[in-house]
Amino acid sequence: GQRHGLPLITVMAKDGSMNSEAGRFAGLDRFEARKAVVAAMEEQGLLVKVEPHRHSVPYSDRGKVPVEPLLSTQWFVKAEPLAARCREA
Repeated sequence: GQRHGLPLITVMAKDGSMNSEAGRFAGLDRFEARKAVVAAMEEQGLLVKVEPHRHSVPYSDRGKVPVEPLLSTQWFVKAEPLAARCREA
């Protein structure tokens, strides 16, 4: 969306449920929400077809569940200058 100037919105809470940004799908679990979105598109005549798509999905080491990508603020630290100062100390 960023390439086309669309706003970045987060529709999923950290627990995997849809938040208020998801509108009528708010409160649904992520798997239920996907099915509900497809059903809503079918009802409105907006769906051409559904077909399987293979892609790599990361899984949690602990829970063995799919890890969903989330928009978040990120920051990075250049470690080398800090390491150099530590070596000098």
